Amino acid sequence: MKTIIYRKRSFLLYLAAAMVLYFTAGGGAAVGQAATDEIRSSIERSQFSSSDKAELLDAAERAVDAGVPSDDVEIIITRGRERGADVVTTKKLLDTVVKVREQGLPMRPVLNRIEQGLSKGVPPERISAASERLAEKMAEAEPIVSGLVRGGVKAESGRDREYAIETVARALEKAVSKDAITGAGDRVKERRGSVALFDKAVHTMTNLMDSGMSSGSASRIVHEAVKKGFSEKELTRMERDVVEGLKRGKQMDDVIKSSESDIKREDGKKSGGSREDRDVQREEGRDDKSGSSRDERDVRRGEGRDDRSGGSRESGSDRVRDSDRGGKEKDR
Repeated sequence: MKTIIYRKRSFLLYLAAAMVLYFTAGGGAAVGQAATDEIRSSIERSQFSSSDKAELLDAAERAVDAGVPSDDVEIIITRGRERGADVVTTKKLLDTVVKVREQGLPMRPVLNRIEQGLSKGVPPERISAASERLAEKMAEAEPIVSGLVRGGVKAESGRDREYAIETVARALEKAVSKDAITGAGDRVKERRGSVALFDKAVHTMTNLMDSGMSSGSASRIVHEAVKKGFSEKELTRMERDVVEGLKRGKQMDDVIKSSESDIKREDGKKSGGSREDRDVQREEGRDDKSGSSRDERDVRRGEGRDDRSGGSRESGSDRVRDSDRGGKEKDR
């Protein structure tokens, strides 16, 4: 009986190994070949010369081999052809994505910029320049984010890190200074915050500047808000109040003063409590400037942290990312 059971187990193990071998070798190759065939067909339908078609096919195969999804490669080639992109420009678009991939940076932001630009009819040359610029800024953003993580700022998932790299890159594109960005990181680190909080702080600075606030005022307000314990949701509310105040016709100086007053008021709420509560805090050695215990601050951070896995994240870059992904699927 034991011999029969042993033989059955051996057979099942052999069968499992054979299936793995099939899908990683033969089966996987078949899927990859099918994707390559679609790309080849798209290139063959173009009006390019035979030599240009060969060059473009070579660039496409290099991109797929580097790890760029084959459907994205096909989309870039097909939409580029429809928008009048020549071989040189299409190759540059693919090469930009390959470079991002080889640097270990998130590809999706660059792919979205290229694919959505082509869908909207933006001239391919402008898309190429814009995608290269974003790739360069992402390369600058990566060490900033990685430095925070090495310094103890917690990334709850790899996607948090990728989101933050994209957010910092977009901030750098819009002339938010590295000092302002790293300053936000320092405040987050001081309060033992997360990469998600850092992401939101940088995003808020960027949006405040987009609203017409000076870089100095935007960074000062956000740095102070983070220092005083603002959560992601509170930063979102502050950002919204600024935009709504300007829409109602308030002057920028008045909006800034109002934001500063809100920060002080919120800080007063966080540092409040009964005398008995404060005595307990002092006894436990937790009577710091914020007046809140570590547990209370953790609760606030937990309540203010948006659910990233569910796609409800407040940062605008994620809303753009989700809409871009949806647009891509719709266009296909």
